[in-house]
Amino acid sequence: RMERIAPSYSEEAPEFMAAVLEVVASQVLQRAGDAAAASSSGRIEPHHIRVAVRKDEELTRLVGEDALAEGGLLRPADGNEREKHE
Repeated sequence: RMERIAPSYSEEAPEFMAAVLEVVASQVLQRAGDAAAASSSGRIEPHHIRVAVRKDEELTRLVGEDALAEGGLLRPADGNEREKHE
């Protein structure tokens, strides 16, 4: 007999998650586009995404201050993490 390890989810869960991610991506890109336009840039660059997320309290909470402080990249806390993945 197999023991259940993960909780079961509704069959609609993947569609719900896709919809949530679509809304979040749309909000980030809209705000990043506005930041790019304000700086007279013809394209959205990583800096514009950071500016857009920092200006929105909910997005900042979602992404996390640690990610923003590191320029958008979360680095391993321990140098050995990289060796484990290689």
